[in-house]
Amino acid sequence: MKTTLKLMTTASMFAIFLAAKPALSQTALPPIPESKVQQTENHHEGKYTKMARRQLQGGEIQEAWDDTDNFEGIFTYERCDDCTFKVRLREHMTTYIRLPKGEKITQIDVGDQDNFQTKVRNMNTIAVKPIGFGGDTNMIVSGEDGRLYPFYLRVESVNSKNIPDQIVRIHGEIPTDIEIPADDQPRHPSKPLDPEMAKAISDIVPEGAVEIDKDDFVKHIPVDVDKLRGWGQYDLWGDEELKPATVFRDNHFTYIKYTKEQWAELELGVGYVVIDEIDENVNTHVQGTTFIVESTSRLISLKSGKKYICLKFEG
Repeated sequence: MKTTLKLMTTASMFAIFLAAKPALSQTALPPIPESKVQQTENHHEGKYTKMARRQLQGGEIQEAWDDTDNFEGIFTYERCDDCTFKVRLREHMTTYIRLPKGEKITQIDVGDQDNFQTKVRNMNTIAVKPIGFGGDTNMIVSGEDGRLYPFYLRVESVNSKNIPDQIVRIHGEIPTDIEIPADDQPRHPSKPLDPEMAKAISDIVPEGAVEIDKDDFVKHIPVDVDKLRGWGQYDLWGDEELKPATVFRDNHFTYIKYTKEQWAELELGVGYVVIDEIDENVNTHVQGTTFIVESTSRLISLKSGKKYICLKFEG
């Protein structure tokens, strides 16, 4: 009798357990990993693992820079449709490559994308940064209208005796359509000119007019005398030898006028405009004793050897 009762009690308990099992399985939580328990205890005690980070340990200064002048590391190519442009890079440094003025980058293809990083900074400027040293690759940059710019990139180490390129420019300008009047007639001022003003513009507007040359329209855009302005509105600083007699401008160019006496002693310099805080070569030409910069940038500089003059339009 006792044995039968014990068996019935055990069977009843087992039945109750089976009936309750589905409910228990729905609320049970997964076990907490031992690693999580250990990490939580460590964090509670202020124990955190170290991070592996690269730090400068010294001995990574390129001594080739010790005796360089201020113009090294800047390289300028002339625009060329059938040339490969060579660029010297250096580990831990970024190089800017600037295409001709007016170009717009549409695509960049790099042979070794794992070891050479590129980013477009503006419509015609690329930043290139290598990873490591002792390698090379090529880069093809596509511009508008199918123009292609092939580059050979070589990266050297911090121990290199060569100065790497900081900025590489391709000098030149992509031609743009400029409206030329159909009548091809000289432009005369609408009102009499001040004698000093007439003297200042005598090189670019002989006797108050200028002929139009359709074959060279970039350098010979018709001068509208009524659009000339800027006299007394330029702040000049730099070497006295390069200081002009006057500076003025129109909607296309900046005109830097010298006297005949100055011109006889002048060593003609190179024109620059400041774009994104970087000096960029700009096209120039000469008429008489007037140095004409083909830009109306607010800040222009002329450099001749170690001499320079800066001209800032304050109007």
